Amino acid sequence: MKAQTKWSWLIAFYLFLAGMGAGTYSAGVIADFAGWTPGISKTGILLGFPCVLIGCMALIIHLGKPANFWRAFMRPSTSWIARGTIILTFFLIIDFLHIILWIWPFGDVMTNSVGLRYFINLLGIIFAFGTMIYTGILLGASRPIAFWSTSMLPLLFLISALSTGFMAVILSFSFIGGRMEELAFLERMDIILIILEILIIAFYLQGTHRVSESRASAKLVLRGSVAPLFWLGVAFLGLLLPLVLDLTGIFACTQTGAHIHVIIACISGILGGLFLRQVILSGGIHAPLKSGRFEYGLTNV
Repeated sequence: MKAQTKWSWLIAFYLFLAGMGAGTYSAGVIADFAGWTPGISKTGILLGFPCVLIGCMALIIHLGKPANFWRAFMRPSTSWIARGTIILTFFLIIDFLHIILWIWPFGDVMTNSVGLRYFINLLGIIFAFGTMIYTGILLGASRPIAFWSTSMLPLLFLISALSTGFMAVILSFSFIGGRMEELAFLERMDIILIILEILIIAFYLQGTHRVSESRASAKLVLRGSVAPLFWLGVAFLGLLLPLVLDLTGIFACTQTGAHIHVIIACISGILGGLFLRQVILSGGIHAPLKSGRFEYGLTNV
């Protein structure tokens, strides 16, 4: 049994940016509902649109024929690709409206109309969560790959997207001069998300005992050719290091010390989110075709 090679880094980049973009938007909306500094909310909402748009462009490039992208909207009743494309499109439209009506050029519209802003907040976060979950459902729809066909994968991508989204907002807001105490709650929430992500990954890998190809996928990730990227890129760089640095930053004696710890943690965690998608893609092994007592491995498609 061989791992699939058709979906590689370009698809991982799409899954990562789409999830993180929706995560940054969610962080901005949560901050707005909580009544925090408007700068945090606007940072998250502003980051969401370009992240998801660039991710979609990576997907279009992968298709090989960008002019045929419109076909992705066809058959939403039976195709998760079509459903996901519709979800992404609505998210981009809502986020774009959010930006022009609250940030630039018509920022006074939502500033003076809190009810309208909260309505768009609610509508936007629904499609943001749909975007984050969809990135896992898309892989699960590929039935021949048992490693992807599990209910844990959409949950894993949801938590990872929220975590990387929070990190992107914290990193961006800190670079534009935001005070770290304003970001303390987001930082504490991200610690909880990292711990949840560690647990979900453990349960996800533990659940691979169901069929032979998913066990082979787990072996490939934990001890095979994908293992270095998993242990160094995901486990250490993406989870353990950000968790330790975030905890250290919270208890740092000086504001400067906390600032440096948080910046390094965010950069490390964001890279780990990208590596996680690539690990999941690289670990996908096709189910063999069976005929009588014989099995035929699928080619790398």
